[in-house]
Amino acid sequence: MTRQIRSYRLPLALALIFASCGRDDDSFIGKAYHDFTAFFNAYYNARVEYQRGVKAIEGSLKYDKDAPLEIFPSIESAASGRQFFERVVKKASIVLTAHPVSSLADNALLLMGKAYYYLKSLEAAERKFKEIITNYPDGDVVDEATFWYGRTLVQLQQSDEAKSVLGSVIASKKTSDAVRADAYFSLAELAIKEEKFEEAADEIERGLRLTKDDNLKSRAAFALAKIYDRLGRFRDAARAYQIVIDLDPPVYEVRYAAELNYAIDLRKQGKIQEAEKRLQRMLADDKNFVKFAEIRYELAECYVLQDRLGKAIELYIEIIRRSKKTEPSAKSYYQLGKIKQEISADFEMARAFYDSARNEFSQGEIKRLSEEAFEQMDKILSLYDEHSVIDSVLKLGVLKALPKDATKTADTTATPKKDDETAPLARRSRKEYRRSVTLALGGTDAFGETTGSQSERRRRQRFSLAAARDTATFVKYHKDLLDRMTSIGNFYHLALPMPDSAILWYQRAFRYAFNSIFELSDSLKRQVENVKAPLLFALADVYRSINQDEKMDSLYRVILASYPNALYANRVREYYGLPIVEETLKPDKALYLRAFAFIDSGRYDLALKALDSLYKQFPSSELRPKALLASGCLLYEKFSRPDSALAQYKLLASLYPESIEAKSIEPTLQAEKALRDSLAALADTTRKSAMPKATETPPQPPPPSPKPSDAPIEKGDALKPEESPSEEPRKESGETDVKN
Repeated sequence: MTRQIRSYRLPLALALIFASCGRDDDSFIGKAYHDFTAFFNAYYNARVEYQRGVKAIEGSLKYDKDAPLEIFPSIESAASGRQFFERVVKKASIVLTAHPVSSLADNALLLMGKAYYYLKSLEAAERKFKEIITNYPDGDVVDEATFWYGRTLVQLQQSDEAKSVLGSVIASKKTSDAVRADAYFSLAELAIKEEKFEEAADEIERGLRLTKDDNLKSRAAFALAKIYDRLGRFRDAARAYQIVIDLDPPVYEVRYAAELNYAIDLRKQGKIQEAEKRLQRMLADDKNFVKFAEIRYELAECYVLQDRLGKAIELYIEIIRRSKKTEPSAKSYYQLGKIKQEISADFEMARAFYDSARNEFSQGEIKRLSEEAFEQMDKILSLYDEHSVIDSVLKLGVLKALPKDATKTADTTATPKKDDETAPLARRSRKEYRRSVTLALGGTDAFGETTGSQSERRRRQRFSLAAARDTATFVKYHKDLLDRMTSIGNFYHLALPMPDSAILWYQRAFRYAFNSIFELSDSLKRQVENVKAPLLFALADVYRSINQDEKMDSLYRVILASYPNALYANRVREYYGLPIVEETLKPDKALYLRAFAFIDSGRYDLALKALDSLYKQFPSSELRPKALLASGCLLYEKFSRPDSALAQYKLLASLYPESIEAKSIEPTLQAEKALRDSLAALADTTRKSAMPKATETPPQPPPPSPKPSDAPIEKGDALKPEESPSEEPRKESGETDVKN
């Protein structure tokens, strides 16, 4: 008993001495007491809670190709550790309140500041770090507090000051290697934010040479590898991924992502067989079981580069079968579509695969790529459909104009002129006509070149073009067919791109432009002439893209020699460094532009006179429909003369019924006719009932009005046929959009 009592004498004496120490006692005994009590009562627990919070954040981080480029856990990902950081603040505040003279006071301030940082209380964090720098300049955590102060400035969008503070941390002799490495990594993150990736890579390389923290080092090396991937420096990226693999990080996702990306970088370096072996080893590791689909996809990519398409397709199909509704499955559908598009040239199947890809996984980059690819295939197939239907309609047999010597070969009384739009049409035999109609409606010819698949026939049935019953419609179909050929060529050149196919369709369109059918009318001849120069320029551009400069040069010289006034001629002159030739406006176009200049300046009477002059002085101008429409709108809106406006509209509809301008005022004329019919019916009823006649005329329906911005006649697209100088006035609200 006595021995036991003696054993408690020293702790009891110490307890009595410590009990006599006050809150602000900074004596040797007092500091020892406060250090002892602060550590075990609060600081130790605060540090444990902080480590738990950081661990919670790290557990929520992503390590894959879509993960953000960051080294430290971001402030945005700190929500998972919020409860722990709140407890850190409470525990650390106990140290500062109850034991202000403890040597742990600056450590408690640092913990509190870091907790505030992750709680996004940046102003509070900034105050705590500044307090350490100011009050404890010789403390053992001032370098770390300065580093965290710099990180806080980054979050406060004070980048320049943050760089200065972090630079001072690196330059200070008091800074430890660990904190100096952290400063390098923080500068790297700031450079990444500013998209200065080369600078970021240099900063990370410096930090890697200093840090001893394997966990931080693996994250920094992983970020460095991703930066090198982005810069296309795949050898350096593979080296950085190898650093991560050698560190053998405890987080499975980090090691897996490093191994997979290392194999991908080997493939990008052309070391396909080595990449294939690494991927096969990953498949043999049971730990990667849940990642097998992703690994198989990358292995299939190796097979594609080796032209082993059979094995690649087998893997794609296996992924689709075993891993439905996943990103690797969607990517497999997408790659099958590319094979069908680029190798088999089977656009129908390619579109089907792209459609499956976009519905298989509705997020990420693959969603965007598959959407774009599907739209491309759908567009090219629609162009083919339209071309096929127009071509079939032109073969119906009622669409062939009589030749010059028709009197010798057909029983007719007169030979039509080339520019006669009302020339009679020769008919083919009834058997040939019925066969052509069958083909146009999707039927097949078992012995002809028109035989198509069921899907092609279904596509054709979506379109319905009536057989041309007059020469004007017949000519329009030919012009539409030429436009479709050009559009297909443009699509192959600009969208896919497939230069061989683009050349084929441009050449086909150019040959078609010389077809004798275009000699039926002078206006159509002018339209076709406007097509030839852009076709030559587009064809030359394809040759330029595949480095066939001699063919490009010869086509450029043809444009300068044969079409010196075409829009594309100046582009050729610019290429050769020749003087640019200013475009000379035709009188009717100049008058049209002058009218809209008057509208812009509010001189509506002069604008009306200019439009009237254009209509009267240039009876063959293609701008006459626009002049009639614009004058009608002016009469209604600016001069309040609805009767005169309707007269202009009726004249437009009677002279140019197929024009875009006439289509745009159809609702107005229909409303006016309906109103007139209702008034007539009312008058008839009034007469029969002996009631007084109506004396008031209801207001006329408002016509569409032109806008000054519609006045300029824009130049055509670089690789599209030049259009005749006519612009569609902007449609007003409620106006029907009718295509010509």
